Amino acid sequence: MGWTEKKKETLDQFFEKIGKEKSHRIKHAVLDMWDLFIASIKEHCPKVKFFFDKFYVIKKVNEALDEIRKKEFADAPAKEKSNMKRKRFIILKRNKNQNEKQKEKLDELMKNNDTLFKSYHLKEQINEIFDEENHEEALRRLSE
Repeated sequence: MGWTEKKKETLDQFFEKIGKEKSHRIKHAVLDMWDLFIASIKEHCPKVKFFFDKFYVIKKVNEALDEIRKKEFADAPAKEKSNMKRKRFIILKRNKNQNEKQKEKLDELMKNNDTLFKSYHLKEQINEIFDEENHEEALRRLSE
């Protein structure tokens, strides 16, 4: 089995190779949010704290928002569906990166859908937290 394969067994082999003593000394792990790697690290490194890259956190947030968008579209009456069509890109795009026309379309969509409105604004808040340069302020906002 090659070391480049993304399997739990591959990472398990790594920990077996460095041994239990060294594995137990690992305190921090920076990785994507792949469940099998997380499971392997938890199994071999009992004191570890996980740190996830911003890219992967935002990706998960966008995936969750897109799932909400799909459900809201599926449950919407026919008239509302026509308003929701072809809005995925606008919903997933950061507000600060939208042009005026996109913002108007988004506002129109949000007027009629409270769940999507709340979900979109939560996505925006999470992005803003990651943009925060002051660590303490970011933690405060995240705890809120």
